[in-house]
Amino acid sequence: MAVSATYTDVGVALGRPITDPLEQAQVTWWIESAELQIRTRLGDLALLNQDVLKYVVVEAVAAKAQNPEGAASESIDDYTYRLPTARS
Repeated sequence: MAVSATYTDVGVALGRPITDPLEQAQVTWWIESAELQIRTRLGDLALLNQDVLKYVVVEAVAAKAQNPEGAASESIDDYTYRLPTARS
């Protein structure tokens, strides 16, 4: 059973609509990937609280959309810089 999260839900979490078809496809893929990872760790998604599951998936995908490479950053006063990411 798939979570009822959609790219529209992620857009609400981001505070902007997701209208580009390519971005819609990417966000949908990330939603499906998040579900897969949760299913791998916790088993049947239907046995989990669906409201909590949807919240977790939407928040995880929104975070991914804001920082797709998972880059870390450091801030000092008004200055922020990104730390390099390791790529395999």
